[in-house]
Amino acid sequence: MKRSVVAAAMVAVAAVLLHANTTVNTSNEEDLANALFGNQSTWGTVPAPPANNFAYPGSIGMGARALGMGEAFVGLADDVSATWWNPSGLVQTEKNEIQWMGGDRINDELYTGFFAANYMLQNRMNFALSYDRPYHPTGAIPDVIAGTYSGGTNFPAPSAPLVTVPGVQGYKVSYFDLDDTTLQAYLKDLYRKYINPAFQEDTMVFTFATPLTPDNNLAMGINVKYFFNDGDYSADNQLLDNVSGYGVDLGFMYRYQLQTWGRQLSIGVDLTDIAGQVRFAGTGSDSSSSGREVSLPTIATMGLAWESAEFFEHSELNLTTDLTYINDSEFDENQDYRVNLGGEMWFFKHRLAPRAGYEVYFNRQLSRPTVGISFRTADKPEKNGLGLDYAYMFPAENDDTAMNWFSVSFRWGGLVKTPVLPEVSVTLDPPIFAPKRGETATFTLSAASPNGIDRWTLSVIDRNNQVVKTYQDRGDVPAQIVWGGEDRQYRPLPDGEYTFLLTATDHSGSSSSTAVQTLKIYTPREAPVHHEEIDKLRSLINDQDSRDEAKDQEVRSASLKELQNVLNKKASNQDLPAIAKAPAEPAPVTPYAEAKAAAGSFDYPRVNDVPFPKSEMVTGDDGKRVFQVRFASQADQPRQILKDMADVVRVAASDVGESVARYEVHATYGNREFRIVAPASAAISLTRGLISREQFIENSAVTLDGSPLSPSYR
Repeated sequence: MKRSVVAAAMVAVAAVLLHANTTVNTSNEEDLANALFGNQSTWGTVPAPPANNFAYPGSIGMGARALGMGEAFVGLADDVSATWWNPSGLVQTEKNEIQWMGGDRINDELYTGFFAANYMLQNRMNFALSYDRPYHPTGAIPDVIAGTYSGGTNFPAPSAPLVTVPGVQGYKVSYFDLDDTTLQAYLKDLYRKYINPAFQEDTMVFTFATPLTPDNNLAMGINVKYFFNDGDYSADNQLLDNVSGYGVDLGFMYRYQLQTWGRQLSIGVDLTDIAGQVRFAGTGSDSSSSGREVSLPTIATMGLAWESAEFFEHSELNLTTDLTYINDSEFDENQDYRVNLGGEMWFFKHRLAPRAGYEVYFNRQLSRPTVGISFRTADKPEKNGLGLDYAYMFPAENDDTAMNWFSVSFRWGGLVKTPVLPEVSVTLDPPIFAPKRGETATFTLSAASPNGIDRWTLSVIDRNNQVVKTYQDRGDVPAQIVWGGEDRQYRPLPDGEYTFLLTATDHSGSSSSTAVQTLKIYTPREAPVHHEEIDKLRSLINDQDSRDEAKDQEVRSASLKELQNVLNKKASNQDLPAIAKAPAEPAPVTPYAEAKAAAGSFDYPRVNDVPFPKSEMVTGDDGKRVFQVRFASQADQPRQILKDMADVVRVAASDVGESVARYEVHATYGNREFRIVAPASAAISLTRGLISREQFIENSAVTLDGSPLSPSYR
């Protein structure tokens, strides 16, 4: 229900202000405030607060670290103050922790605001007990008090009661003159003192948190709370209603491990008072509220936290934001939302952290910036140590009092980790290479861990233990890296021995490295050039080539002479068939051969598994007819290939006969080529069985890739 600020004095006011010179003093200020603000009235542009002060959700949170970040902590919640912000956050802590928070407010009175302790099981289940005294700052105040005096007919203007404003000597203001600045300020002060004052409450909280997934990235937490109040539940000597009640909170958190652009993104959801109720008991003469029960409004907050360790060495950056919605019909729709922003940077291996934030409350008059700083004795959150936090909250628009908050914490025990180290390996091929000659070497890498690889570094180190080259990245390692022997500035490294190793860290923080291995950059020295020696060597080579050529010529001549002797002997043998004799002139082409010659292609069956891809009759450079055959050999031994070529000639000569001057056979195997050139008479002799294949080959011109083939290889 919305309430507006009174603008007109009611009949009850006239009872307090008996005549024109009545002075308002401290003894009747409370009566005056109740009379003025307890009736129907008109607010300016500021919405009225709810009637239930105790349930007002604008209290200051717990933990000086969170307060210094603008109270944006639901998505981070990584210490024991998570019992206030998001109970599921306790799952990500590594240690048992105890924390106390205190601060100052009016008159710099030190008081306890928060005390909590948690205990962690080895499965990351957490139990915590905390005592909270949340401080509710001054609520909204009216910006304008305006209206009419309902009893004006009974009190004409000349006889209207006057209000004497304390602190203004001899200055009396007609109550009809409600736009007076001094009177407005005084009435607003009455409202802040007696109608909507700052106060504290007391809460005992039991917390349970547990992971929901094996990787602990999804967690849930629950708070069971008991509310009560003590003597400090008051404001300016006005004792507020005694209250007692209960509440239940529920929180969730999911953490996503980033491969790039940060280390982790956390999403938190906190539902405060999903079930809750308080009971008011009247005090003193106020018994009208005795036994009144009020359901607590549910407050839903979603928080995001981005964590990164990429921007500065040995530092960690946390950026957070929270969005809060309150489900309470007592609030104006402009008061239903709150936005909080915060950030912190940890330096010196997580020992020192400045931070800042800004909070925009449901009502614009409660917005304020905050700053803070922390110190830790341990260099990692998972180590035992002492922590000190400080936060300074600047005055809000509606509150001229700044607030200082302090937290002291100690971490111990907690999770006992059995580290599972990543399995890493690296090799270099070749281990010795010459970059100055354009050579490169290849690193072959591998790294694996059940927790996933978070980051890796491949380092090359010189003899002075200085890292001269590094490759590093987030996520999985590449399979290979090709290195050209350059340093970090891509300058060639000098010759010498170097060492290298691969280091990998998984998402749980466990690291392992390969054994140190050695590589060598070496550039062979070029021997000086002695031209005289080179000339001598060339001369020796030429002499040897000449002797080899002469010997080959001698062997070739002897072979040809022997072949000629054989031919002459056989030609003179009168017992040989006439067809074996070498005719003085080539015989005419037979009609069968002529027909095949006209077709330009000769297709034969396979001879000793040798295919005949193509055969043809051509005219040689000397004008004589030549029968050519080309095929791809299936054999891989030179002697077998030559025998196959002889069989090709034998079959071809049986058809073509002496209608050609010579036979020419080309056989390829792989990228090499044999060639046999034989006169028609030798081919006919082979066909008739007068000579063997070996004799035919020995008396033919045989070349390999265009070079004469030595008889020893035939």
